[in-house]
Amino acid sequence: MSFTIILWFNCYDYHVSIIDQKIILRYLILQIVNKDQSMGFWGSFYLNILLIIGTLTLGTLSLAAEDEASVQEEKVTVQKLFLARDPAPPSAREQASVTTQNQPNRHKKTSPRKEEEPLDFSDTGRSGQQTAGETRRGNCPEVSFPLTALVPSSNFGKTIATHPKLWFYVPYSTKDIDKIEFVIQDADRNDISRQTWQPQNIPGYISNSLPEIKPALEISKSYRWYFKVYCQQDGTSAPLFVQGWIEKSEVNEDLSRQVQQEQSPHMIYAHNNLWFDAINSFLNYYLIAPNNSAIRADWEKLIKAKGADLELPKLETTNLFVR
Repeated sequence: MSFTIILWFNCYDYHVSIIDQKIILRYLILQIVNKDQSMGFWGSFYLNILLIIGTLTLGTLSLAAEDEASVQEEKVTVQKLFLARDPAPPSAREQASVTTQNQPNRHKKTSPRKEEEPLDFSDTGRSGQQTAGETRRGNCPEVSFPLTALVPSSNFGKTIATHPKLWFYVPYSTKDIDKIEFVIQDADRNDISRQTWQPQNIPGYISNSLPEIKPALEISKSYRWYFKVYCQQDGTSAPLFVQGWIEKSEVNEDLSRQVQQEQSPHMIYAHNNLWFDAINSFLNYYLIAPNNSAIRADWEKLIKAKGADLELPKLETTNLFVR
């Protein structure tokens, strides 16, 4: 009978470790052999039952311990996987919402171009002229670089400013010029602003803007501008002039946030095709840091960009005159 019970016990698999099974089996065999010699049938029977129950209990505890160890091992493995794939701790991952991650950003209206992408200001050509013709210079002296509007070769550019500032290169000295006139008109050629003044600190780069007292430019509307230089003292001869178009674009939250984070956001404007804002931001920053090599490199990127095609003298050889 003892032999039968031992066989039955060995067939009952409770995942007891091999070492535990050997110890228990050895103990069980010794007990049965010893007891069978001194005990009766029923005494030996009950003793075997108690031993079996004890063994099953020990096997169950061993199984539970192994399961717990397996769970702990899986947790460590998962944690290592998180650390290997993402430097953020698992707790940060758990706090993230899967639904939120998969949802598009509804507040992001545009995706600004990366700074690594080449600048491109190409556009359908409009009536206007980037430079003043030297054959019609009147009483103005001959110069190395002509009167030039800092505008793309298409004679068109965009801005998000309500009262934008435009820049021009004037190659003449103060004694050569009687006056300068700057005009902004709507599409029907009605004057929005007309200003006349005598320049200072030229030759050099000068700017002119739509006065704050004038109505702001309207979104998605194009406006014509003229910049005229009179060299005749009596003002009777025809002026040299450049002309083009400017369009007011809408400001979005994403662009505003990026601009606020930069000390000089000229390249952000440039990569969002906002020509006039890029030039104005750059030249205003150049006044602060004229010896910054990175700034000078940005200048070359702007004026040599596709669609810009500007031929201008070096910044360091000219004055900057801000009205």
